[in-house]
Amino acid sequence: EPYRSKAKGDPFASSYFPDGKALWADHGLPHCQELALGLQSGRTTFGYLDAPQLLKHALGLFNQDAPATLTFLWYAEEPDAEQLRVELSTFESRVDDALRFRSLTYQEVHARLEEIPDRDDAHCGYVARRYVG
Repeated sequence: EPYRSKAKGDPFASSYFPDGKALWADHGLPHCQELALGLQSGRTTFGYLDAPQLLKHALGLFNQDAPATLTFLWYAEEPDAEQLRVELSTFESRVDDALRFRSLTYQEVHARLEEIPDRDDAHCGYVARRYVG
């Protein structure tokens, strides 16, 4: 997801809050439900992280039968990277552990690829050129 401010208008369509239902809580994500309500009401905001979009992805993952991890992959060399890092930490602390939310930078992915003994050096080089600089 790109760095971007909250979109104008409601962060969620009304279908995410049907009468008498708590979609995230009904899928075992009560903290995500609470965060979604805070975002929808405007009590909670993020300047760079598109938290509503991540919560929509979380709901989609929890509609599947297989366990999943929601991972936010991002480029850490942008001017506002530190603020995004703070917002990612806040988001992670506010969502349910069951979501298994993780954030990784492209730079971290490259470092992990470099540690693989039988790695594809051509691919590692591509990742380094494209994302590490």
